[in-house]
Amino acid sequence: MDIQLPTFWFKDNLRLVVLLLCFVVAYYAFGSRRSKLGDFPVIGNQDSADFRTALEEGCRKYPGSAFILPTPIRPTVILPANLVEEVIREPEDVLATREEVDDRFLVKYTLMTADDHMIRRSVNLITRNINEIMDDITDELDLAISKVFGADTTWQAINVHTPILQLVAKINSRVFVGLELSQNVEWVDAIINYTVQLMTAVKKLLDCPAFLRSAVQYLLPEIRTIHQSLASCCRLLQPILEERRQNLAKPSFKKPADMIQGVIDYAPQGQGSILEFQGRSQMILGLASTHTTSITLQNALYDLAAYPQYLQPLRDELEDMIEQDGGKLLTKSFLMLRKMDSFLRESQRMNPIDLLSLRRKTKIATVFSDGTAIPAGTSIAIPVSIVRENDILTNPGVFDAFRFERLAEAEGNFNKYLYVSTDGNSLGFGHGVHACPGRFFAAIEIKFILAHILLYYDIKFAEGTRRPKTTYYGTNIGPNLDVEIMFRRRSKDT
Repeated sequence: MDIQLPTFWFKDNLRLVVLLLCFVVAYYAFGSRRSKLGDFPVIGNQDSADFRTALEEGCRKYPGSAFILPTPIRPTVILPANLVEEVIREPEDVLATREEVDDRFLVKYTLMTADDHMIRRSVNLITRNINEIMDDITDELDLAISKVFGADTTWQAINVHTPILQLVAKINSRVFVGLELSQNVEWVDAIINYTVQLMTAVKKLLDCPAFLRSAVQYLLPEIRTIHQSLASCCRLLQPILEERRQNLAKPSFKKPADMIQGVIDYAPQGQGSILEFQGRSQMILGLASTHTTSITLQNALYDLAAYPQYLQPLRDELEDMIEQDGGKLLTKSFLMLRKMDSFLRESQRMNPIDLLSLRRKTKIATVFSDGTAIPAGTSIAIPVSIVRENDILTNPGVFDAFRFERLAEAEGNFNKYLYVSTDGNSLGFGHGVHACPGRFFAAIEIKFILAHILLYYDIKFAEGTRRPKTTYYGTNIGPNLDVEIMFRRRSKDT
């Protein structure tokens, strides 16, 4: 006998059926992963606007032990600082850096994918030829510095976020792709906006179930803007890339030390001469360098304004070095600016750009020396905050601009405490083979801009204004973007 249910049953219970299906999908997607990680305590909530409080609570409650931070995409197992060296020793087929980045930034929707080998070798090309490109940086600064900070010898209030971002984008573009595009507003805007659109798109995609993202991507204006930016970059690059191809066919042509050439030379399977690949690579290189450098520089300016006692010692050191070098800023000059280097390392220590470092995805089940067992397919990381809590620093919660200069002098080891140096106590640039390859160029760029500001401007916060509190979103950290700094052009006789 057939059993027939009334049609209203389907209508009334359709919502229930959908909810049950969603529950089943969620259970199998997340329940099994949670059971595999069941031995670790979970700190915080996945819906948190930021994870700073949860991370601090976990580090306080479970010192020397692992715990789970319920980050988007998948939970992250936070490892203790004593496992830093073990994490960096594991090869990519055990602890994967690239795959973790791909997952976190949803690269199949946001175009943020590139060959790591190509990126590193291209960046190293710039670093090796830094002396040759110093004139380009100087020219770009000379063009922009007065526009950004003005020529008025009376105090002016300036919100530095957008001007600094554009200045860094122009300098990077000058070095990466040449003068023509560094002065092209459409190019600079496309490079800057790619990061903003990408982060917004990722946030929106994370808010919907994974099985819907392939469809939802076509509804997001940010994804459309990303593709439009790529199209713009390709159009602007086309005549430059075509001219480069023609020149490379000439035996007498000397290859420029820029990112266009780096991508041509080091891209896999000769893809560097393909316009779309070149355009996408330049967007990714811009993303990796522009916003991080501008955030670092903005934090440094906030610290200069907040701690005026350091302004004159930094300026004296700089002017002495210029005098020794015959009145000109040289690359080697920046290597000898111990106080500036220490100041930047301290600023980064107090204001990193992320709560977490050494992010990896386990490719296979991994057991560390302390017995911590991590199943395959798990995200892991180590807190950057260890540089504010380790035992080697006196008063680690206090901003002390020249602490690393003193440590270097006491130990007779300046290389150990350089701004660009990495170790288990300094994770701002990562550590090991996957440490940021662009940190050497970024350090020169930041020091060059900071030197110009020190030489030509006085800087302070307005009366009654203090250094703004840092903002946290997810695991990301950034400066408050709404605060103004006071600048005054120094008189010509100084």
